[in-house]
Amino acid sequence: MHVKCNVKKSVGIIFSGILLLAVCAFFAFFDVRTISDSPIINNDVVYYFLKAFMFFSLVFFGFGLIILFRNLICYRDNIIEIKEDYLI
Repeated sequence: MHVKCNVKKSVGIIFSGILLLAVCAFFAFFDVRTISDSPIINNDVVYYFLKAFMFFSLVFFGFGLIILFRNLICYRDNIIEIKEDYLI
């Protein structure tokens, strides 16, 4: 039994990942303090924690998106293989 990849869902996942990366990049590289008067954002500890978290998210989700895109392009027909004894 062979299960084919649903290309429309995979492309949707990739586009949503790109949107998530854009949001992470915005918060990682844009100075939010210039547009917000919130005392939480103006707290240095929270601000730099948010920046560090967004940089980490950018790297983590970007790396995952690259792997997903590579698997979609290179291994489109063999993403899931179901046999009687195992599942890959």
